[in-house]
Amino acid sequence: LKIGAKDILDLLTTGDPHFLLLGCDRSGKTSLAKMLYRDAQKEPDLVPVFLVATDLLKKTPAQALDVIEAAFSRQYSPSALDAFRKLEPARRLLIADDLDETGHNRKGLTAIIEKLREHCGKVIVFVDERFGIDEITSGRELPVFANWRQFYIAELGHVLRSRLVQRWVML
Repeated sequence: LKIGAKDILDLLTTGDPHFLLLGCDRSGKTSLAKMLYRDAQKEPDLVPVFLVATDLLKKTPAQALDVIEAAFSRQYSPSALDAFRKLEPARRLLIADDLDETGHNRKGLTAIIEKLREHCGKVIVFVDERFGIDEITSGRELPVFANWRQFYIAELGHVLRSRLVQRWVML
């Protein structure tokens, strides 16, 4: 099954609110995440916020809202934060890149993701493919992802990777 950034946004706006995207190193996860963020900004019913794992380092689940609001203020304007707070959660889209690199254990990561979902009705999480393998081999899948749409990002050849990097640099 092939899926592109536009397809994911279409699925988000038609009902599927949560996505887990897995890919190997250099598969274009960060580039895809940034393209989704850029494309989502054009959607009138969505307000996207982009997070990276470092935003959540040493943060507790109780600090998740603070992390989202700080990212929003950096990406938009601190003066728009009050309007963001008043949005219904279904209009808030969180795009979290490298979420498996937050340094949290399974229980902590689950609690963080649940808090992020409380504040943002739509969430797209990008993780390394090892995250999925670890989940399968441990036999203890994170229940927080049980009802999420999950996709693996196919590796790109050198030509497509070059084009993707060029587009990413333009962002």
